[in-house]
Amino acid sequence: MDEELFRRINDFIYDEKMRQKKLEDPSLRVLEPEMGSLKLSRNVGEPFGMNLASVLCVRDTLSNGIAAQNYVKNDDIIVQLNGYSTINMSERWAIAEISKSARLVLTIDRQNELAPVNVELSRRGGQGFGFSLGNRIFIDAIKEDSIADRYLDVFDIILQIDELDCTNQPLNIVKHRIANDQNRTIIITTEKGFQGPPTSFRGGSPTNYLIPNTSFNTTLR
Repeated sequence: MDEELFRRINDFIYDEKMRQKKLEDPSLRVLEPEMGSLKLSRNVGEPFGMNLASVLCVRDTLSNGIAAQNYVKNDDIIVQLNGYSTINMSERWAIAEISKSARLVLTIDRQNELAPVNVELSRRGGQGFGFSLGNRIFIDAIKEDSIADRYLDVFDIILQIDELDCTNQPLNIVKHRIANDQNRTIIITTEKGFQGPPTSFRGGSPTNYLIPNTSFNTTLR
């Protein structure tokens, strides 16, 4: 058989297998997120003009755990937990809510999907849900005509500021890094695709859930 024809047949078979797999597993129906880095510079006393917030996400899942069996996957952004907005929700408060729940409802914003989806997880006895929590820092608001307004978008996820990996970092650490930029210049790496929480998700949650100055651990819940 011609080598080129053989390669094309193999490629077709592989593509078809992946297509069938995506039909069976909804968690695979996601486009690759758009990432990019850029340098932002400001004058003395000039703000970058962006407000940051934190949102919970799935850090790790246990294979064959309850979460994985329900198509919850690593890096899924959780915008709502049992009806509570996770914007600026602390890990401690979230874990307390998860620990007391036999039935857990996660509203997940999976990047580049059309809309958030609700995933219901149920367990019995001392069984865990099989996932751990992390967080993502995102741009919650941008001041009009500011530096950020020229280059960034609301709901951009901040992956890195200069050498600081912002994944699972406390919100105050990221804010401090931006405020103390060297030479009034930062290199920011962002990821697009997060749709942000619907307006109805904002507010109304208990005030004691707000983020303390602690980092996220890797305990599987």
